[in-house]
Amino acid sequence: MVLISLLSIGCSFPKKSYSFIPPVGMTKENKIAVQRECLGEAKKLTNTPLTEDESRRIGGIETGRFSEGGRGRSKFSDHYFLCFLNRNFQLLEFPTNWFSESSCEVLSKYQSAGIEKDRLKNLCETRNSMQCDTCKSLQ
Repeated sequence: MVLISLLSIGCSFPKKSYSFIPPVGMTKENKIAVQRECLGEAKKLTNTPLTEDESRRIGGIETGRFSEGGRGRSKFSDHYFLCFLNRNFQLLEFPTNWFSESSCEVLSKYQSAGIEKDRLKNLCETRNSMQCDTCKSLQ
């Protein structure tokens, strides 16, 4: 019984986590505005089924993490997620054991996860992390 419980717990934890990286030059205020727009768009489209193309873009991602703070998917969370992709946010995938101790580690892991070079440069400038090896390598 204990083994079954441990196996079910182990299987219930997601193997990957995701993060959206905004387009280069986007301010905090712009990000907040996009969040509001995407919430409104998702509410309007909640009862609208996804097209085949939209379903492919989402793949197996649990979109509920982005809008509902949990796991799983709903029509609302799918449309919310797609809204960010449609506004040129880059989706990065990370292993769940991705706990960083410093902003330099975060930037290094963003780089290894495949962040676009211009977005990484922008993060180096906005986080004032020019002392990080990752940022130095971009100069």
